[in-house]
Amino acid sequence: LCRIFVARTQVKNTSDSISLALAQNLLFFDEANIYQVAVKIAENSECNISRIEKTYDSINVEVSKILDFSIIDKFGFDGSVIYSSSSAKIIYPWDEVWDNCKNFKFEY
Repeated sequence: LCRIFVARTQVKNTSDSISLALAQNLLFFDEANIYQVAVKIAENSECNISRIEKTYDSINVEVSKILDFSIIDKFGFDGSVIYSSSSAKIIYPWDEVWDNCKNFKFEY
């Protein structure tokens, strides 16, 4: 039972880390390598990325980990998978939330 809670904490921390890192990369227009960053974070935590959804102002990430119960597996139990999802909202400085549009003029 303790291994389940440890794995759940690890999966939740990994999904939070990935969503925040990807949001930061998108905030600084570094979209080219966001998937490599996500894979590297997941590999360091021994987790798998199940889903990444990216929009203009949000990132949604789902991470999974397969539990390996060596004693229970001998009785025919295949194991279990733990999932966790996290999302991060991106607020750009030129959005209306910070009201910077009144101070800056963009010439397009």
